[in-house]
Amino acid sequence: MSNICRAFFNDALAQQQNQSSHNIIGREYRFINELTEFKGYKEQQGVLIEPMNDHYGLSSVFNGVNTIIIFNKIIPLKGNVKYKLLDTIMLNKLGKKRIVLMSSCTLHEKTDNEIIAMVTYKAKEHYTDILQARRANKKTGRFEKIANKGLDCVDVGYSAED
Repeated sequence: MSNICRAFFNDALAQQQNQSSHNIIGREYRFINELTEFKGYKEQQGVLIEPMNDHYGLSSVFNGVNTIIIFNKIIPLKGNVKYKLLDTIMLNKLGKKRIVLMSSCTLHEKTDNEIIAMVTYKAKEHYTDILQARRANKKTGRFEKIANKGLDCVDVGYSAED
C-alpha cells in the first residue's frame, strides 16, 4: 500500500487529523473559504447524499497540494443554504494515480450513497478494485472505515474520450 493510501485511511493518522481539525467540527459556513483553516482551498466537486430524503453532502476541496473530503449537514435557508461541518478526511498529495469516488458506489449490489472510495485511476467507468473506503455515517456525523468486499463504484465523471 502506498504512503498516500496509508495516510488517507490509517486510523491513527485519522485520529490525529480529527484532533487537529476538532476546532472546525460543528462550525457553520456558506462558503468554504469563510473558515480560516480552508483559506486557499477551492471546491472541486460536491454531491448530495440521497437528496430526496435528507440534507447531507460530501465535497472535495483542493489547495494545489492536498485534498480534503468534507462531510456536511446542509441547512436550508430562505433562498440560500448553509453547511455544518461534521467530519473531514485529509488526502496528502493524492496525485494523478489515485482518485476518490463519492456517492457512486454499491455494496453487495445495493446503492449506498454514503460511501467514498479510493481507487487507482485506470481511465474506466466501473471500479471493483477498491483500495480503501469510508462511509459518511449520517447517524454519527463521522466517517467510518468499511470493508472493500462487495464494493463496486462508478466514476460518474468518466468519458470514453478522456
